[in-house]
Amino acid sequence: MKFATKLSLLFSGIFLILSFFITEMVVSSSRETLERIIQTQMERRTAEKMDRIDKFFFERDLDTKMMATDSVLRSKKISPDLISARLKELSKNSGSYISLSFFDMSRKRIVDTLGQDAGRVHSLSEYWPEIESGKESAFDMYYSESLRIPVFHFAKVVKNDAGAPLGVLVARVSTGWLDEIAKQTAMPEIKVEIVNRDGLVIYSSYNPGGVLKEHSIYWENIKAEIGRGKVEKSYRLKSPGKEEEIVVYGTGQGYKDFTGNGWTLIAHMPGKAVFAPAIELRNRLLIIMAAGGGFSLLAIVLFARTVSRPLSRLSAAAGKIGRGDLDVRVAVDSNDEVGGLAARINEMAANISTSHKAMEKAKKEAEEATKLKDKFIMLLSHDLKTPLVGMQGMMQLVQDQPDIRPENRRMVELAIQGSKRMLDMIDKLLDVGRIQSGKLHLKSRYCDGAEIIREAVETVGTMASQKGITIRNTVPDKIMVLADPVFLKEVFGNLLSNAIKFSEQGKAVTVKYLPGENMVFAVEDSGVGIRPGDLKKIFSFHEKTTTNGTMGETGTGFGLPLSADIVGALNGKLEARSSPEGGASLLVTLPKPAPKLLIMENHPGSCNELKISLEERGFKVRMTAHALKILESLKEERFDLLVVELSTAKDTGAELLRLVSYDMALEGMPVLEIGEDTRGHATDHANRENMPISSADIAMIVERIYSLLMADNSPQKE
Repeated sequence: MKFATKLSLLFSGIFLILSFFITEMVVSSSRETLERIIQTQMERRTAEKMDRIDKFFFERDLDTKMMATDSVLRSKKISPDLISARLKELSKNSGSYISLSFFDMSRKRIVDTLGQDAGRVHSLSEYWPEIESGKESAFDMYYSESLRIPVFHFAKVVKNDAGAPLGVLVARVSTGWLDEIAKQTAMPEIKVEIVNRDGLVIYSSYNPGGVLKEHSIYWENIKAEIGRGKVEKSYRLKSPGKEEEIVVYGTGQGYKDFTGNGWTLIAHMPGKAVFAPAIELRNRLLIIMAAGGGFSLLAIVLFARTVSRPLSRLSAAAGKIGRGDLDVRVAVDSNDEVGGLAARINEMAANISTSHKAMEKAKKEAEEATKLKDKFIMLLSHDLKTPLVGMQGMMQLVQDQPDIRPENRRMVELAIQGSKRMLDMIDKLLDVGRIQSGKLHLKSRYCDGAEIIREAVETVGTMASQKGITIRNTVPDKIMVLADPVFLKEVFGNLLSNAIKFSEQGKAVTVKYLPGENMVFAVEDSGVGIRPGDLKKIFSFHEKTTTNGTMGETGTGFGLPLSADIVGALNGKLEARSSPEGGASLLVTLPKPAPKLLIMENHPGSCNELKISLEERGFKVRMTAHALKILESLKEERFDLLVVELSTAKDTGAELLRLVSYDMALEGMPVLEIGEDTRGHATDHANRENMPISSADIAMIVERIYSLLMADNSPQKE
């Protein structure tokens, strides 16, 4: 992806994210403000409406009380006609009533201003149970038997002057005036209903069919709050299958001496109506953001191209420089950081070009020097070594003459010794040249370090006996190392020769093994020691540190540097230690070998102890019980030894050997057979041996594994 595209996407993303957050913050803030304002208005209007309702009921209650004390109605000798006329007159004075009725105490309707059901006995329903229980008045919303609609009923007992009940005056009030109150709101989306103490709807501005039949769906949420004394509250409500609403309720508290019936007015409004202004604001903001985003995106693209154009030039120039075109220059003339970077790149290209030319010159000089060194090595090998060998042979013939004079024989011996030293120096120079030029490759394999040290001790035996030096070899048998045995023997030979050279007559040189995290072999002497400043120099070809021995022995000075290079090529380390009192210790540190073994067991778990024993010795062991798994493992990874468990009861091990006898994966790999009986499984594999597990313990098997790995024909590790 191009930088201009990335830059455009980055700034566009930042713009979109900022636009989103700004829009959300504005809309969220406006939603909260709108919700708070609307809830406040709804709470205030609900309280005002409930006060008006309580006041209206107070006035109707007071009105019916006054009508119940009318002298005409309280007269004992009043006729139904006079009562009807009086009720019609009272009804005209107050236009709030649908009708006025007068009953005797046996619930028989005497008169009604609408002329309905005169002479009919009312059932013991609506307000009559309260009247017959001894109350002087009753008030509530009932479904009128005569009018067949829900109306408010105000019932008052009419008494004579003596206080005896004469009858009951009933005033009926319609719910039309509540509709007028419900409509008096600034938001037509607000719906209003009134419920009684049980949550039964006694008025609804939107569901008149549910009056006195249904309970409010909001009552369950409200009654608990009313029970805790909260007579008014607003909250959000999300009912199942319905959208979110803002709900406000207010419970009637009565008016003056009218206590009311504990009715609750509930006002609710859809959330989308509440937040419609906020949604509209959000849509306007999105339109504005989209328009601004289009202009911004155009500006971002132009800016990104302006910025990326010089960067593209820088990138192209850097690519050419990387491909070797050091004469390229970046054409950027701006005075900003990009221009400065272009100038630095041009300067860098010029410096690299200069350095490259100097390196080419140095390379040619080095190649010429290498050629001269190679010619020098060829000279040492042919023009010097060959004549020296011939001279040494002729001097040997002279030395063997019986009639040679003693003083001449001594001179011949010195000449022979000098020629041997020169030949030794030439051999070491050849080895040094091969190692440093990378032409000498060590062939590492698993070998017996103890045997290599014994051979090195034998090599310097004559030199030690001439000085009366005793060599103490305390290295235990069977110490497996991963190394080139020829060159490792040369290392220990050099270290022993060096120790003998600087030891006094009759002293001892000790070779020991120090086990630990790595394999450490030490050659120690009690000779003159090494000066502190020479402890590291003695391993350098470039530092002249060689000195004569305790009997004037001379050396080439190449032995220790050559040994250090050989040990380093074996992934080890050669270091020297000495003390002011004398004596020196040369330490050869080699990594512990970790041979990889593949074991096939005939019975699961039968070779677990062998595996544990080998892993404790540093082996890496993989086990499997399937011949095919063995074949897969041999193809995936190179192992140092294959161990196969054979059994008369289960011949999968023998079958495996037949399968892999001619497999290229086993070429040069030792194979050890262990088991109960291997007769009938003869093999011509050069390195295969059978060891019945029933007659050998783990120690014997481990010892045989060591022997097979350290055999002369074991796999080499290049």
